[in-house]
Amino acid sequence: GDRRVSRIVVERLDDSDVSAVAWNAYVEAHADATIYHLHAWRHIFERSFGYRPWLLVARADADRTICGVLPLYRVQGLFGRRLVSVPFRDRGGLLWSTPEAFQALVAEARKIVREAGASSVTLKTITPYPRQLAESASLREHQHWIHSAVDLRGLTADAMWQRIGDKNRNMV
Repeated sequence: GDRRVSRIVVERLDDSDVSAVAWNAYVEAHADATIYHLHAWRHIFERSFGYRPWLLVARADADRTICGVLPLYRVQGLFGRRLVSVPFRDRGGLLWSTPEAFQALVAEARKIVREAGASSVTLKTITPYPRQLAESASLREHQHWIHSAVDLRGLTADAMWQRIGDKNRNMV
């Protein structure tokens, strides 16, 4: 059969309220979205930490329907600049509705790496991207997040803070 694939256009979102509403509507309707995908994080990371944002929107060229989003931020590390999908968090990477949107967003992220003088782009997720999509986009998977938990049930406030410890108290 004749399978038509809609051409995908990736736009770099501006800071208008209309753009924010459309971005958030897609995020809120997407099953894999997290709070870190919401538009407001753009301002938090930019104003609080000075991270330059790029919010990428993939649209079907035929009807302009959003079919994917990717938040990116340029961060300065010990070994130079890099782009990350969400600083400080282990989630908040690509959201997509079609394989073509996934590929187009990754391709645009690679262009921004060059423009931003960055060494790499890190697309964070707690669920691995589908193997076929990751391979088609030449992504390499790295698993390096460590999650720790402290059981605080049944503790008084003083005992809780003692169990957390001075070093971790500052993070809370």
